[in-house]
Amino acid sequence: QQPSDGPSIGSAADRLHIGIASVSNAVAASGTHNVILGLGRYLSSAKLAGSVLWGIRSLTKGDEFVIDEEYKYYLNQAGSDLLPAVPLSRLSERILGQMTKVCDRLQLAGLVLLCGPSELTEVAQISQHFAKMSISTVVTAVIHSLSGWVQLPGWIPANLGFDSASCILAEAAGNIAL
Repeated sequence: QQPSDGPSIGSAADRLHIGIASVSNAVAASGTHNVILGLGRYLSSAKLAGSVLWGIRSLTKGDEFVIDEEYKYYLNQAGSDLLPAVPLSRLSERILGQMTKVCDRLQLAGLVLLCGPSELTEVAQISQHFAKMSISTVVTAVIHSLSGWVQLPGWIPANLGFDSASCILAEAAGNIAL
């Protein structure tokens, strides 16, 4: 038997729809485009053929677009012109309901929120709301900081920016593989 790269996704119903939004209250950190396009590249791999990455400009109004090869020229570009940061407004049941409708309409399996450390509380509230309402969309955050000074004492023994996050994740993956 040959080793496998993991399960293949067969039917259209199995294809992943992932949404990504930049919800920072500050300007997005450098590396934002690379995170977005890296996720898009992963979703375009053969085993996930037909999966879609949705760039979401507004989590409540549903201003979205498909991120595909057309946007490859944003790779290694500073700023976040592809997906500008839009601050999370105060979360209310109405706002959370609007987010739920956007996720349902796009049939999102996952929602990736690019944010700073100060927005993690709101991301947790969104995730808790989705779980409470039995929404199948999984919510996750990719944290960043313009200064590169995201600190998570007790969790990660280093200041965390995109570069250090990549190194730490690579080390963790290597340790697990061994």
